[in-house]
Formats: sequence, C-alpha cells, structure tokens
Amino acid sequence: MSGTERGEVAAVVLNHRRADDTIRCVESLRASEGIRPRIIVVDNGSGDDSAERIEAACPGIELIRSASNRGYAGGNNLGISAALRGGAEQVLVLNNDCVVAPDTLYLMVEAARRLGADIVSPKVLDFGKRGVIQYAGYRNIHILAQGVPVGEGERDTGGFSEEREMNAAPGCAMLLSRRLCEEVGLFDEQFFAYSEELDLCRRARRKGLTIVFVPRARVWHEKAATLSEGSPDYVYHLTRGRLIYARKHLGWPAFLFVFLPYFISVKIVKPCILYLLKRRCRNIKALWRAVGWNLRNRVRREGLNVKLR
Repeated sequence: MSGTERGEVAAVVLNHRRADDTIRCVESLRASEGIRPRIIVVDNGSGDDSAERIEAACPGIELIRSASNRGYAGGNNLGISAALRGGAEQVLVLNNDCVVAPDTLYLMVEAARRLGADIVSPKVLDFGKRGVIQYAGYRNIHILAQGVPVGEGERDTGGFSEEREMNAAPGCAMLLSRRLCEEVGLFDEQFFAYSEELDLCRRARRKGLTIVFVPRARVWHEKAATLSEGSPDYVYHLTRGRLIYARKHLGWPAFLFVFLPYFISVKIVKPCILYLLKRRCRNIKALWRAVGWNLRNRVRREGLNVKLR
C-alpha cells in the first residue's frame, strides 16, 4: 500500500500499569502485513517501571511519558496529536489489551480509502473465548446515552460478514482519519474514560462523516482489563461518562422526560438494589459519586471540543 513507508499510518497504544499487555499488543502490530505503522505508546502516568520495560522490549517505537493519568481520552489525545504532527493520515487507536491479526491494519486502511470513511471499526473477538464476538459493529442509542454492541456473545460463524455503515464504533479499536481529527476534534477530555467514543462518533456524524464496520479486519480484546468490570472505579467512570454525554448532547426536554427517567430507574435504582443484595456498598458509593460530580460541575456543550494540538 503506497505511502506507508513515510509513516502515513500510525498506531497509538495507551498503557497504564499493564506493561505485559502493551508489549503483546505492540508485537502484534509489528507483525502487520502489507503495512508498517509508526507505533506510538503513551505511558499514562503509570508510576511504576512500565515505561522502561516497554522501551526495552520494543525498540524502535515512540514512547510518550505522561506525568499523570489523563484517562483514555487525554492519554490517547497525546498519541494522536504526535501521530498527526508526524504526518499520519490515518491513526489506529488501539487498547493495549488487544491483539490484531496480521492483515487487520491493512484491511482497515484499505477500507477507509476505498469507502472514504473517517472512522473504521474491525470485528472484535473475545480474547479469552476464541470464536466469540464482542463487537460485530456498534450502535449508539443516542437518547439513552447507551452504546450497544452488535453480536455480543455470539459465535463467529460468518453471520456478520458484510461491510456496513454505523452510527458509532467501540473505542477499543478505531481507525481515525486526519480529516476527522482536524474538522471534528480529538476525544473530549471531560470524559476521562467511557462514552468518549460515542461523543466523538456523534460529532463526526453531525459533520457528515462516515463510520464503517469492516468484518474481515479482526481484533481480539480482553474486556475491561484496565478497569475491572464491576469494580467501583469502573462503575464510577461508566456512570459519570453517560451523564456527561447526555448533558452535552441532549436537549432539555429529551434529557428530562426520556433520558432521566430511564437512567434513574435502570442505571441507578436497579444497580443499587443489586449491589445492596450482594453487599457491594463501594459500588453504590461510586454510583452516587458519579452523580455528585455531574451535579457539581458544568459540562461543555458541542463546539468546545478538544482540537488538534
């Protein structure tokens, strides 16, 4: 594929205290066929020996050290900005708990160029359950601030084999175009973690840009490896992000009369009852901390997004 020798395709991998996962992810990117990406690893304020271990195990990559943990949004923005300054036309944002097939990046870049897409999403399979789908596409139920995986938990038997346009893409593996970053902006750092990919996709769609699912491109992903699913931190950031998205994108009538009744009953009351029965009081506190953050803080509306540095 023309242009790849000049670093026109970059991959950004975010690390936070999971050096082994990051090294495995980088090794899979280095095995890419038909394309040689510039690999940028952002150490997101790990505070341990992660950066040194990654640098020793992966010579030739670009390592960016952040003094603090800037979250998914802020950490990836550091890497994306560096990639674009270096001339990248396409940037793969890839979770460090992912492994890519050798032809994945080539297929994603080829589809982006052929279809004129600004966000490309691969088929994401479960790393721990071979042949089981995590994402065969993604759907944003906008009025509920809810991302819904397509095909989650199903066997990968060829049922999701067609390229198609979507209204959102999961954040674990997204190929972003330079045009998207320059015209729409990067990830909104208000989110820190969770819902920032829905926000970026929503802004892209409002600009008339295209998001496509490319099933021949395959990625294997360990779900919620950085923030353990069901942990208090996971519950806090997931709840906080959903509220930020709704406050940012929904008009007041939709927020008050559709989103809020759903959110209170399904995302607050029901989980609190379940957590109480399981004696997981820290998760209840995490839910209310997320609500409290949103009550105390203003949320920037559209038009005030993180722009290319």
